[in-house]
Amino acid sequence: MAANLDLGPNIQEDDPIRKFILLVLWQVQEDRATELVIGVTSAPESGAPITYKVDGVWYEMTPFPLNLRPKIVAELERMAKLSTDEKYPKDGVLAEKVAGIWLMWRLVVKEPNAECVLTPVQHGD
Repeated sequence: MAANLDLGPNIQEDDPIRKFILLVLWQVQEDRATELVIGVTSAPESGAPITYKVDGVWYEMTPFPLNLRPKIVAELERMAKLSTDEKYPKDGVLAEKVAGIWLMWRLVVKEPNAECVLTPVQHGD
């Protein structure tokens, strides 16, 4: 079902990183996640982990290739309108409309090679 989502006019079909991020955010929001973590790993063959918490229980998504992690983190930072400088930590809110639903998530990046933590934001927060 998620593969057929209307990702709206802000995404191009040839933008796979952005599409991946929006699909992940849409899925975890649909699952009512209270936290999403794009992790780090010391085992490159296992990929970059994605975990999310629903009702106090952590779930794992299929890891994505570790070599894509810098691009995904950079796109998340861009979507949250964070500066491109090397100063950390970074903290911002990204808001995108997907399939008629607003995805609003607070992004915290403590340093380039650390976990990225996202938490949902309600309108007005």
